[in-house]
Amino acid sequence: MRMSLRSLRPVAGLAAVLAALAVPAAEDRPQAYAVAVDLQPQGSESLQRLRLPLAVLQASRAAGWADLRVFDGEGRALPMAWSGTPQAAPPPLRELALTPLRWPGTAPRSGSEAAGVVVDAGDVRVQIRRPVPGATASVAGQPEVWFLDLATLGEERPRALRLDWAPLPDGQGLVRQVRAEASTDAQQWRAVGSAVLVELPAAAGEARHMVHSRLALATLDATLRYLRLSADGPWPLRAVQAEVLGDAPDDETSLDSLRLPLPEDGVLDPGAALPLRGLALHFEGGTGVAPFSLQRPLAPAVAGQPVAWQVVASGTAYRLQQGGSTIESPPLPLSVAPAARWQLRFAPEATLRPQAVTLRWRAPELVVATSGRPPYRLAVGRADASPAMLPLATLMPGYRRGDEHRLPQASLGPLVARDGAGSLFNADPAALRRWLLWAALAGAVVGLGVLAWRLAREMKAPPG
Repeated sequence: MRMSLRSLRPVAGLAAVLAALAVPAAEDRPQAYAVAVDLQPQGSESLQRLRLPLAVLQASRAAGWADLRVFDGEGRALPMAWSGTPQAAPPPLRELALTPLRWPGTAPRSGSEAAGVVVDAGDVRVQIRRPVPGATASVAGQPEVWFLDLATLGEERPRALRLDWAPLPDGQGLVRQVRAEASTDAQQWRAVGSAVLVELPAAAGEARHMVHSRLALATLDATLRYLRLSADGPWPLRAVQAEVLGDAPDDETSLDSLRLPLPEDGVLDPGAALPLRGLALHFEGGTGVAPFSLQRPLAPAVAGQPVAWQVVASGTAYRLQQGGSTIESPPLPLSVAPAARWQLRFAPEATLRPQAVTLRWRAPELVVATSGRPPYRLAVGRADASPAMLPLATLMPGYRRGDEHRLPQASLGPLVARDGAGSLFNADPAALRRWLLWAALAGAVVGLGVLAWRLAREMKAPPG
C-alpha cells in the first residue's frame, strides 16, 4: 500500500478547522437577538430603571427572560440587575369620634352626670351615664372607669384611641395609668392595651401641653363591641377619637393588565410568562355564581402528552342584581410565580360562566448601568441565551430596599424585528461556529470518501 504524506494534508487541514471551531464563542452581539428596542435614559444619571412592557415579555424566547440584554452604541452588553418589588404604601388612618360614658360605680361630683345608655346583656342590665359638659373630676383619689360603645364604627375596629380630658383644677397636670379592656357582652372582659397618659402642669393662662394622650390597642375582631377604660385616679375624660385603618391604596394603577376571551377549555395564553397579581372575571349578562380554581402547568408542556395542572388559587365570581343595580365580584388578589399558560376550571355547582378574563401583573423592572456610548438598545429574543443579571447590590453599593425605585425611569421605543435575525450571516458567534462546524464535518466526510476511493485505486493497481 502506498500513501504519501501529501494525501493526508486534507485530513490535517480539516482537523485544524475543527480545532479552530472548538474555541469558545465570543460575547453577545445585538445581531443574535430577534427584537431590538431603542432605550432613552431620563436625565444624565448612569443608573436607570426600566419597566418591561408586555410586548417585550412576549418577544422573549428564554425561560425567566434570560435573553434580555441592553447594548450600547458599540454593541457591548451593559451591566443590569432585576429591580425589587416596590413596598406597598401603608393604608391611611381615619379618626372617628366615640362618646365616653361613665361606668357604674364611679362616683362623680354632684350634678356632673346625666342619663346615658342601658346595656342589656341577657339577664343583666348595666346603666351607663353620660358626663355633663364642664364636669371636671371624680371624687379625689377614686379610680375612674369609662365605657365606649363601638357599634357606631360598624364592622371596623380601632387600632388606637386618642384621648382628651378636661383640665384638672389649678393646672396641676396629670399622670394616669389607663388600662383598656374589650368585651362582646359587657360582662366578660379581656385586656387589650394600656398606656401612661401625661399632661404637664401649666401656669394660669398658659396653654395645656399633653405629652402623651394615645392608647394603642391589640387587634380587635368585629365581635368585640365594647371597650372599658380604667384609670388609676381621677380622670375627667371628655372626648375619644378612634384611629381606624382606611382602605389600602388602590394598586391597580401600578399593575399592567390584559383582557382575554375565555375559551371553552378555560386555557388562557397571554403569550408570555406573567407573574399574576390579580384576576377578574367578566360576565356579559345574567345572574349567578361561579366557584372556580386557577391552575398552572406542573411542568413544561411536552408534545403529544397531556398537561398536568396544579391549583394555585380559588375563588367565587358572581353577578347579582340588588336594588335595581348590578353587582359583580371584585378582582381576586394573587401572588404566584410566572407561567405562560393558565387554566380556569369551574365547579359543577356554578350557575353562570364568564365570557372574558382580565389578567393583572406587576411589570418586571431592570436597573441598567448606561455606561458606554449611546444609542442604547434593549435586545430580546434568543432561545439559547444565558442569564446575565447581576446582584442588585453590585450595581448599587450600599443598597437598601427600595433605593432602586428612586432612580430615573428610562423609556422604550417601539419594538423592531431584526431582518434575518438568526440567519447564518447575522447569527451570533456561537451559532455561526455551529454552522461552520457542521459544514466542516460534512467536508471531512467527503474528504475521507475521496481518500478511501484513492486508496482503493492504489491497492488495485498492479505493482511496478
